[in-house]
Amino acid sequence: MNKCLGIIMLTTVLLCCAGLAHAQVAPPVDFDTSLDRYDEQIGALLVDQGGTNLWLNGTPPAYEQVPQVTPEFVGVDNDANSIQDDDHFALLEALANGASCVAPGVPAGTVQAAYDANRATIKATELTLPGVRVTFTYLIWDYDQTVTITTGATNCLPSLPLVGTTCFDVPSLYNADYAEGSLLEDDEYPYFLQDSIDLGAGFMTLGDQYGINYWQDLQAVIIKRVIVDVLPRLLADLKTSAPIPKAFGDGVQRGIMEGLATQAFSGAAAKGAATNWNCDGLQSLDVTVPVEIDVIGTINVRIRVSNTNICTAITNYLNSFTCANYDCQGALLSAQAPAGDLNGNAGTNLDTYAAALGDRDLFLHREWATYPDPIVLDLQPVGNVAPDPEVEMPYGGPPWPLSVAVDSGDLAKPFGYQWMSGADSGGPFNPVGGATDRTYNAPSTLAGLTYYVCEIKDPCETKALTYSNVVGVLVGAEGEGEGEGEGEGECDGPLTFADAAVEAVVRADISKPAGDILPEDVVDYHRFNGREAGITSLGGMECLTALDYVNLSLNFGLSDIGPLAALAALEELDLSVCPISDIGPLQGLTNLNIVRVIATQVTDFTPFVNNSGIGAGDIIYAEGLTFTPELCAQVAELRARGVTVNAGDPDPCGGEGEGE
Repeated sequence: MNKCLGIIMLTTVLLCCAGLAHAQVAPPVDFDTSLDRYDEQIGALLVDQGGTNLWLNGTPPAYEQVPQVTPEFVGVDNDANSIQDDDHFALLEALANGASCVAPGVPAGTVQAAYDANRATIKATELTLPGVRVTFTYLIWDYDQTVTITTGATNCLPSLPLVGTTCFDVPSLYNADYAEGSLLEDDEYPYFLQDSIDLGAGFMTLGDQYGINYWQDLQAVIIKRVIVDVLPRLLADLKTSAPIPKAFGDGVQRGIMEGLATQAFSGAAAKGAATNWNCDGLQSLDVTVPVEIDVIGTINVRIRVSNTNICTAITNYLNSFTCANYDCQGALLSAQAPAGDLNGNAGTNLDTYAAALGDRDLFLHREWATYPDPIVLDLQPVGNVAPDPEVEMPYGGPPWPLSVAVDSGDLAKPFGYQWMSGADSGGPFNPVGGATDRTYNAPSTLAGLTYYVCEIKDPCETKALTYSNVVGVLVGAEGEGEGEGEGEGECDGPLTFADAAVEAVVRADISKPAGDILPEDVVDYHRFNGREAGITSLGGMECLTALDYVNLSLNFGLSDIGPLAALAALEELDLSVCPISDIGPLQGLTNLNIVRVIATQVTDFTPFVNNSGIGAGDIIYAEGLTFTPELCAQVAELRARGVTVNAGDPDPCGGEGEGE
C-alpha cells in the first residue's frame, strides 16, 4: 500500500474517533481500546510524501483545523460539552454492549438498538462528488467529459475513443461488504474499519449537539483527503481499458497523489459548530500529468474539480449527520442541560458528572444507582478452613460450592458478580473466568489452599459496591484422594498406568519393552513425548516425577490433566489441540517456563496467574483460544509480570505478545 493511501485510510478513521473514548449485530464496544490503538499509530501513518506528520506538524497541524484541543483523544474534552470525552463515552459503552442498567421507565435495549442502527446508517452513507472533469488528447481524439463520482458505487465515463463507455467501481467509505470493499480496509491495521464505525455511531447515539458538531467539523477536514483519493482511483480503473492501459500506468496514480498531497488539509477550518463550517479558502483541484506511451509519445491527462463542487460534496455529506437521519438518544445520554437524564433522578448527566468531580466510576455508579448504598449481604460464602468448619476436600472430588446473597429487599436488583481467587488471604485477587453468578463451584483440582472473594458490582459492572468475606478452600494433594480411579497406584512399587498408550510411550523411552516398570527405572526419565499417541488418561504419570518435558499435543480424547500436578520438576508442557478446559493442576508447578495450550478449551488463566513461578522470560502459547474480557485481563496481568503470552495475530487482547 502506498503511503498516501495509508494517510487516507488513517485520516478517514480519525473523523470517526476523535473525542471518543473507552472502546457483532456489532462486536462489543471498547472505546478506550480503539483510541489507544490510534494514539499508538497516528504518528507513524499520517505522513505525507515528504515525510511530514500532517496531524502533528502540518501547516497548520491537522488537529488544529478541526479544531481539537490537543493531538490526543483520551483525557480531554475535545467536543467542549464539559464532560471529559472518554468518561462520557463510557456511559454509552455499557449500554451499547447490552448492559441492563437503565433507569425505570427506559425500555431495556433502547440505547443498544439505537447504537446498532446508527452503525448500519454510517455504513450506508456515501460521498458524491459532482463536476469531475477529465480531459486529454489521445491519437486524433480530444476527450473532454464531466462526470459525477460516488463512493460505494459503479461510476462511468462515456464515449472513450475506441472503447465506448467505461465503468469503474469506487470503494465504499465504510461498507466492507461492498464488492470493492472499503477505503478503510487495511491488512496492516485490521481494527480500523470496525473502530471507525463504532466510534462514529457513538457520536450520533449520544445525540449531544456539541459532539455532533465536533464530528461534522472533523469530517469537513478529513473528507477532502478522501476526495483526493477518489480521483487517482478513477485513472487507475481507466488504465485497465484497452487500448489505453499503457497511457494510464502506475505513474499517473503516483503523480496525482503527489500533486494533491499538499492540499490534504488545506482550505477552511471548522470553527466550533457545523453550521459555521464554510468553504472559504477551499482550493479547486487541477492537476495535469504527462504520460509516456510507446510509439505515440506523451499525452497529458488533466483532472479538474472546482472548489464549488468540492464544497457541495462536503456540505451534502456533513448535512447527513443529523438526528433527523440517525437515532439520537440525547434525552437519555446527552451531556447538555436540560437533556440527558439516564437514571430519571431529575439531575442531568452533566450534573451527575460535576457532583462526581470527574471520577468516572463514581459518575457511572450514580447514573445506575437506584438501590440502597451501601449494600448488605445476607449470605456470605463458607470455605473449608478455619474459621470456617474444617472439612476435608479430596483432590479430584466434587467441587466446593460458594454463594453470596444480597438482603431480600434488593434481590430483584440486577447486580453484577465477579468471583476472584488468590494465593494469599490478603490478596492480590484475580478474576476467575466465567465466574459471574452469585454462586461458584471452587474446583477440586487446585491442590493446596486457595482463597476466594466475591465482588458485588452495580448493574453495569462499572463500580464495586461491596465485597464478600474472604474464604479459604483447601484441596488435598494429588494421590491423597481418589484421583482418576483408573490405576493411579502407589509410586513405591511396580508402576501401573491407566492408559496403555502412556505405558507404551514410557516403555519405548526407557527401553524396557517387557516386565514391571519399577521406580528406579524412571529416576532419570526426563522427557515424555506422547504427541498424537491416542492418550485418554494420565493415571500413573504422577509417579514420573523426574520429567521436565511433557508433550501431550493432539490427543483428542484427553480432557483431564490432574496427575500432572505431581510433576514438580516440569519445565516445558505442550497440551495443544487437546479438549482440556481445566488447567488447575498447573498452578503449583513453579518450574514451568514454556506452556502450550494452543486450540484447547481453556478460558481461565487463573492457575497461571496464581503460579508464583511463572514470570519474566516465560512463554505461554495460547493461539486459537476464546478470549473473553476476563481472560484478556489475566493475559494483561501475566504480561505485566514479563510473561510472553502469544494470543494470535492480530492479538485478540490488543497486546503484542511480549511481556513488559
